[in-house]
Amino acid sequence: NLLLFGPRQVGKTTLIRESFSADNLQIINLLLSEIYTKYKSAPAVFREEVRALPPKITHVVVDGAQRVPDLLNEIQAL
Repeated sequence: NLLLFGPRQVGKTTLIRESFSADNLQIINLLLSEIYTKYKSAPAVFREEVRALPPKITHVVVDGAQRVPDLLNEIQAL
């Protein structure tokens, strides 16, 4: 597990995209309102969806995780 914290717009997501193959990376962007709303109303859906990812996905990035603090429990459970 890796937590990458920092101020907005300093290149955290860019660093991740450049460090890992796009074929093995799933980015969940909580800055998008429809994604935020889905996980805010049902955080357990996150765990279900991550478990259902194909085996080639080796890294899951949650961009904007601070927006849905309950997701941290789901992340820890995984």
